[in-house]
Amino acid sequence: MGRLKDKRVLITGSASGIGRAVATRFREAGAEVAVFDLDAEGEGAQAVDVSDEAAFARAMDEARLRLGAIDILVNNAGVAIDEGPLEACDLEAVRRTLDVNLLGVLHGL
Repeated sequence: MGRLKDKRVLITGSASGIGRAVATRFREAGAEVAVFDLDAEGEGAQAVDVSDEAAFARAMDEARLRLGAIDILVNNAGVAIDEGPLEACDLEAVRRTLDVNLLGVLHGL
């Protein structure tokens, strides 16, 4: 874990679950951590919708100004469709899932 000391890390989808746990572990290892989530809370948190390319770019610029160059990106943000079989799903829910889970990752890259 000593290799992570002073590394600058950006984690999306970090308000709960895996993202929150990853942010905690990076901090414990000495990394500087910026976290993006729709429900921003906690140290270094920014409210960001990763599916919004312009908002993601602005937030990245702010994170770089605060931390410097980002060494590690954890593209963790994601949503799921809770509506049963895909053919029965609301098309807007499918679009939102693709926007977050696919385009959100591409915006990070």
